[in-house]
Amino acid sequence: MHKFPINYEISDHETEIVNFFGKDHVVSSSSSTEFDDLENVFICFTNRCGSNYLAEVIESTDYLPSSGEFFNWDTVIDNSKEASLKSLDAFCEKLIHHRKKNNIFISKIGYLQLFMLSKFGQIPNIINNPKFIWIRRNDVVSQAVSLVIANQTKQWTSFQQPVDEKKAEYKYDEIMTSINEIIRANVMFENYFKLFNANYLSIVYEDFCEQPLEHMDHISKFLQHDDIKPDVAAVRTEIQRNALNEEFKARFLEDIKGSFTLDRLSLIDTV
Repeated sequence: MHKFPINYEISDHETEIVNFFGKDHVVSSSSSTEFDDLENVFICFTNRCGSNYLAEVIESTDYLPSSGEFFNWDTVIDNSKEASLKSLDAFCEKLIHHRKKNNIFISKIGYLQLFMLSKFGQIPNIINNPKFIWIRRNDVVSQAVSLVIANQTKQWTSFQQPVDEKKAEYKYDEIMTSINEIIRANVMFENYFKLFNANYLSIVYEDFCEQPLEHMDHISKFLQHDDIKPDVAAVRTEIQRNALNEEFKARFLEDIKGSFTLDRLSLIDTV
């Protein structure tokens, strides 16, 4: 058996799921043909990239199913306990039965969970021949600022109330760390698509927000369901950018320019 072809750090999701089922029950042993005709779609995302908005627009077609982060470790374990499921295969099969609509299954997924399912064999043994909709943002600084604020206030969607708005505090290092993590995650997705010759559609969040109907036409053609139309007016998720986001972004851009100037000066001093 070959090693997984991409080196990556094992996530908490993978560690907790392996600990729960045991090593012998996470590697896929399924030889079922039950889902051979199922259409599988993954929305590939990084935190605060706009995937919730995309998922809601897709669901608003009333033909495509709703999606969620079904492979978070707590979701996997809680549902497996409730249904007395003894393997990751069994969880995937139960999940698909419950979530599919019009013979289509859609899930959001991060790159670490995607790698886990591919390494353990649920892709392709159960989730066969998936298509990938990869959403990312051009403005990675705004994305990172949004992520830092969400981590501090615990407001992850526009219709949630923040736990404590006063906890939002400008932190240069946290924003820079988030930027690097976002960039790394998108590189990992792209490496996966190239290595596995995956069928994927790339969407830029900012462009999607400006022309959601046009981009849904592209998605419909990609999924080979040309007749589906979204009801954008029914979507609850809204852009969460506000004055605080803009303030933190402006401060970060000023700080990074200042720090880079100092770095250049220090390099000159050492020549």
